[in-house]
Amino acid sequence: MWAITTRISERKSRRCEVIAAISAEMFNNLINCIMVTSKKVNPRRVELIELSTEMRKKKFLGKQHAKTLEEALYWEAVRINDLILDLYYQKAGTRDFKTYSDWFIEGFKIKRGEKGWIIWAKKREAKRKGLNVETADIDMDFEFFPTCYLFNVNQVEPANPLYQ
Repeated sequence: MWAITTRISERKSRRCEVIAAISAEMFNNLINCIMVTSKKVNPRRVELIELSTEMRKKKFLGKQHAKTLEEALYWEAVRINDLILDLYYQKAGTRDFKTYSDWFIEGFKIKRGEKGWIIWAKKREAKRKGLNVETADIDMDFEFFPTCYLFNVNQVEPANPLYQ
């Protein structure tokens, strides 16, 4: 029995190593693709891609090591953005994050010099013009994942202190 359990756990750990290697290879291919196709690469977006890769590994390992059905269902349902936000909540010490426009609507402004916490925004459908063999314009549909910047309550101040 112990030998079978050992072999199963060895296979699981080997599978995790393979997935980690594949994820690292996919990440490097993605970065190379961005470097080749883009004129200017946003370094914050590259950091978000790296963080997303780490969170995918965390999600995969969480599913592999789940001990209960509830735990397995949690890891299956959790989104990468949620894991990134949990990390940001721990770093900032607060869970009150909003976009620039949300803070503006509530009567706050972002303090000078503050940097937003980057996450993935809602997926968008986009069109890119391409050329076919006869050099006629055609539209190609593709999915685009824009980024979004969030600010926490410690990064804002009242827009007009006289009215607050």
